Amino acid sequence: MRTDDFHINPGTTSVNALSGHSLFVPLRLDGSERRFLLSGCDWRFKVFARPEAVDMSYLEKDRDVSDMDVITVPSVWQALGYDRPQYTNVDYPIPIDPPYVPYDNPVGIYVKEFDIAKDSDRKILSFEGVDSAFHVFVNGEYAGSGKVSHSVNEFDVTPLVADGRNRLCVMVFKWSDGTYLEDQDKFRYTGIFRDVYLYSRQKGGIEDFRISESFDESYSHAEVSVHVDGGSDVEASVLDPDGNLVSKKTVEDSEAVFDIPEPRLWNAETPVLYTLVLKCGDEEIHKRFGLREISRDGRVVRLNGRKVKFLGVNRHDSDPVTGPCVDRESILRDLTMMKSANMNTIRTSHYPAPAFLYELASEMGFYVISEADVECHGVVHLYGGEHQSNFDTFAEGDMFFSQIVDRNLRNVREHVNETCVMVWSLGNESGYGKAFMESALEVRKLDPSRLVHYEGPCMPKSDATAWTTRCSTWIPSCTTTWDILRAISTTRRT
Repeated sequence: MRTDDFHINPGTTSVNALSGHSLFVPLRLDGSERRFLLSGCDWRFKVFARPEAVDMSYLEKDRDVSDMDVITVPSVWQALGYDRPQYTNVDYPIPIDPPYVPYDNPVGIYVKEFDIAKDSDRKILSFEGVDSAFHVFVNGEYAGSGKVSHSVNEFDVTPLVADGRNRLCVMVFKWSDGTYLEDQDKFRYTGIFRDVYLYSRQKGGIEDFRISESFDESYSHAEVSVHVDGGSDVEASVLDPDGNLVSKKTVEDSEAVFDIPEPRLWNAETPVLYTLVLKCGDEEIHKRFGLREISRDGRVVRLNGRKVKFLGVNRHDSDPVTGPCVDRESILRDLTMMKSANMNTIRTSHYPAPAFLYELASEMGFYVISEADVECHGVVHLYGGEHQSNFDTFAEGDMFFSQIVDRNLRNVREHVNETCVMVWSLGNESGYGKAFMESALEVRKLDPSRLVHYEGPCMPKSDATAWTTRCSTWIPSCTTTWDILRAISTTRRT
């Protein structure tokens, strides 16, 4: 696989990466960690002016790296004095010439050495956030590539790691074709800005799981379904909010169903959480979840059958010193301040938030609109004018079609088990076209239980008839564009 043009290849968002799944890291049955954190400490670092200037020997296993600088990861270059911060709102930070980027495209080389004991377990290397595109090398061997800045990229590096000392090298590009889809109104930063870790997985273990709930009309009885992908002889247990066992079952045909009479319902005022425990071999997965149902009745949004109002903010990951690198304590301060001001809602503008924000939001009682990592605002100025046809260029074109859909599905797959998520947002200020209609349809197929939002669902009248005809093949009852949009965003209690 060629990697030299990956950063300007809009047809793919990753190479050798594992399939997307809900975010979890199992424990051992004795409760000990299977995760080995590689961030929160010093790495070696060197930045080059452009890809052609990179000394590729820094990616080799035995290369002397004592001449490299020492920085802390996670971080961003600009906050550490490399390059300079850049703020733009509507305009792209680079000339509009997709999928190409400027010749002067800084590249950072990161090196981290670590010791592990090699055993029979699989070794999974996880990056929670890297801006913009990056290549990964383990002990001098290519492991894979990723490109969606605010999404998790994982690589199975089992064949590449050694017993004892290992070297991880990461090559990060400042600009990529992904830059055209990440034109969020914010300071532009570069680097490994979220956690990196290696974790062990037993072979044949659980690959993914999905929690879903249903209720009777009075919400006096709940049924919790747990769907499990992978694993054998899986035991599932549900604990109530006080830690008492509700029920224990063996997963059969990938499914376990739990009856919960008199459920304690989750909402922003009473964010009570149950716990799912999955045991498979030497692995144990814990996931806290709430019992709640989001629905829409005309223009009224309901939670657990009652009208609900969203009172909150659009929230960026932003710190005056560290930029987009925000830790759990920083987010906890934000949420505590919001609670004191009687806010109950967060829109993760304009990309998915770190995993611990969703966990804290579920624990503290916040409704979350989880937004995909998509904004193409700058294209509105293409050809020199603010026209809807300009705005729709990427949304309606073929170049970024698959990448826009992929970014939306990543958002859902990673956060589908988070109780706080009320709404999936397809992105922000990116025009309208087939990429977003397809994203909406695919998101609804993947998760029909939540509402779907998009900031820009409008189109020229000349296109409306064609779109209605195409989309009515999926939703036969719809006869107008607005019928389709309503059907995409509705839930089963409408």
